[in-house]
Amino acid sequence: MKAQQYIDRLLNEGAETQKMSIVDIFDGYPEEGTVIYDYGSRLFNIPMTVINVDPQTLKSYDLESLLDQFNAHARPWQKKLVGQYIKKYPYDRPIIIHGRMVVDGNHRTVAAIKAGLKSIPAVDLSEII
Repeated sequence: MKAQQYIDRLLNEGAETQKMSIVDIFDGYPEEGTVIYDYGSRLFNIPMTVINVDPQTLKSYDLESLLDQFNAHARPWQKKLVGQYIKKYPYDRPIIIHGRMVVDGNHRTVAAIKAGLKSIPAVDLSEII
């Protein structure tokens, strides 16, 4: 199922539990060299339950506060991207987490924190690892 199809179904009242694989989320395979490959491409086609998470409870890949890390190290292009996400959060693509660590979706998570969002869609690799 494509990411936009998931969101369309999620927004319907009483939507059933949704599952998405990494391939579904990326509408294909992720770009090689991204952090998700550290977990092994064999996981890419396994469906995971889409859950809602509080972005303020999540940490970066190196377990720092996402907001602190962003404020200290963000490049201009990253600040611009987060600004765009703050104006219109991309709910059509769940972030990927492992426990409380963001594996993919750091910029979207920072935008959600800055925008004061209390819940964003995610899949947790802990479900399949």
